[in-house]
Formats: sequence, C-alpha cells, structure tokens
Amino acid sequence: VYPASDLSVTKTVSKYNYAVGDVVSFSIRLTNRGPDAAENVKVREIMDDSLKLLSFHASAGDFDKVNDVWSLDFLDAGQSAYLTVKAIAREVGIAKNKVVASSDNFDYDLSNNNDTVSLDIAEKQNPKQNPNITPENNGYKHSDGEIRDYTQSILQTYKSGNPIMVIVLLFVFSLGAFYGNNILK
Repeated sequence: VYPASDLSVTKTVSKYNYAVGDVVSFSIRLTNRGPDAAENVKVREIMDDSLKLLSFHASAGDFDKVNDVWSLDFLDAGQSAYLTVKAIAREVGIAKNKVVASSDNFDYDLSNNNDTVSLDIAEKQNPKQNPNITPENNGYKHSDGEIRDYTQSILQTYKSGNPIMVIVLLFVFSLGAFYGNNILK
C-alpha cells in the first residue's frame, strides 16, 4: 500500500477593497490530514497579473519567488504550515489569486487541494485634488465608475498631529470643566 495524505489548503486575504499601490497580504495554510506524512509537497501560488510579488514568509520549507512555488520536503500527518505573501496592487479591476497543493503521496480528497480569493482594486484618488469626492461618495474611483472609501483616504491624507498635544489639551479642558471657567482665564 502506497502512502496516502490528504492535503488541505486555505487562502485568505486581509480585506476585499484595495487601491492601486496598496500592499495586499495573503495568508495560506497548508494542512496534512493524514494518515501518512506527505512527501515532496508543492504549493503553487498563481498570482493575478494585476498583482506584483513584494515579499513572503514561510513557517516551513522554501518559497521560489521566480516560479511562485512553496516547497516542503515533508509535512507530517496532522501538521500545518503557513505562508504569508505580500503583493502590490498594480491595476484597477477584480484580481483573483489561486493556490494549488500537491505531493508525491496519493491524495484521496482532491476537493480541498486548491483555494481562490478575489479582491477589488480601485484607482486611488486624492480628495484634495478632486472636489467631487465627498463623504457621500466615499473617495476611490473604481473600475465600475463608483467612488468609495472616503474615510480611509482622508485618514491616509491627513495624519494626526502630535499626540502629546492632544493629551495636554484634553487635560486642560478637563480641568476647566471640573473647576469652571476660572482656570482658563
């Protein structure tokens, strides 16, 4: 009887909506459900053309960034390994990112050997330069012509000031509320 291993792979993305230039973070979990240790495990990362690989981190094995393949010599039954991939969003549209796992062992359940995630990449808009961006239409112009995510764009554009100054002002106003108007004169 040849060794058998049920490899299972799941892929997640940190969020659904991105803008061109944003960093996208994918997490991949590979699990061997047994009954035997899987040998010569390969996980192929199939990245959409609208994404460009930036970095990766594997908990076990090696990642070949030229061929986008994560390789592990073996994965014991019941064991999991993790790969984090970061990519830059380069083009507007819906990007699909797929992952496929295989090994030299017989795999009796191929239905869980692949996973796909999708994300929406929008054109980045600067609210200072576009007077049409308001809280009602939300800030990023997507491929379908809609504008979204105004709040996030404002937070990225207008960084907060000195946090110590905010604390000092809160303290002064708190004293004013407690002691009345006399402290502020």
